[in-house]
Amino acid sequence: MEEETVSGIILTVMVLVLAGAFACARIREHEGIGNAPKGPLRAPHGRLVAVRAVQGAVAFRRLPLFARCLAVSYAVAAALLALDASFSSTLPTFGVVTGLGVWCSIVAAAVGARTVGMRQALLYGFAGYVLLGVLLMLPVAMVEFAVGIKGYVLYLLMNGAAIAGTCLGIAWAPQRVRFERTFEDGTVDTLWVSARAGAFSRLSELAAA
Repeated sequence: MEEETVSGIILTVMVLVLAGAFACARIREHEGIGNAPKGPLRAPHGRLVAVRAVQGAVAFRRLPLFARCLAVSYAVAAALLALDASFSSTLPTFGVVTGLGVWCSIVAAAVGARTVGMRQALLYGFAGYVLLGVLLMLPVAMVEFAVGIKGYVLYLLMNGAAIAGTCLGIAWAPQRVRFERTFEDGTVDTLWVSARAGAFSRLSELAAA
């Protein structure tokens, strides 16, 4: 199986896993809101009877966050490339460089998680990774065809842009508020909710009531 095919399969699996996590998070945020009957999906503990904001949104500066994620992930990428060069007499293949890009994007998410939360860092970071990486594929491939850029340089450019896209996505992540929820059956839990989430305004209204 070609390395490009393997990378495509890995990327597809990551998309499906993150999409599933995103859907589950959104379902959980809407639990007990509205007049949905008690059930395993919309209201497993019955309706919400009380909501309290236990930790307000923490303001953060987006540019320093982007710069911090980018600096750490690029430093790790450079170290891994140097390590590979010391053990191999040939240039890294497409699969190696792409795998390095994925791991360094995860490093960027870990750096950003302290500010925006791991879930948001992974979701927004991955969106930036795919968006910038895919958007650059066509023009860079056209330049390679017209100018004759070597494959190794092309791989570095594409994955470097994808890592930068991850950092941009993390820096664009919204602020969060932590809510404590009390349900009909007495269950109490807490969860972080993004300011861009559909349930945020309703939970904020219930907390202010």
